[in-house]
Amino acid sequence: MTDDLQNNDVCSQLHDKLSKLVIRRGALPIINNDRFLEIFSQLKHLHINLNKIDDLKSIAAKFVKNMNHLLTLHIWLIQINQPNDIPQWGGIINNISYEIDKRNIKIWK
Repeated sequence: MTDDLQNNDVCSQLHDKLSKLVIRRGALPIINNDRFLEIFSQLKHLHINLNKIDDLKSIAAKFVKNMNHLLTLHIWLIQINQPNDIPQWGGIINNISYEIDKRNIKIWK
């Protein structure tokens, strides 16, 4: 994913064949989250790292709403200093379950 998801042949293969994506080291490169959604819309399980709370606020709800096959989303926030930095989930997504820990959020349908 180092080419910012611009290789169409690779992206087509990723779209058609992946059901689970786990990124364990480093943060997810969310430069263009619409492109990410287009490529990975078929995922059933997504485990990612995000750098900051602003990334979480901007993409978590969008991913759950637009990734129709997604069953679980696990987000680990890697640059949170205090446990109270985790935002309250303001009811922005209906019909999901979620669990908020000190540094991670699990969402499932």
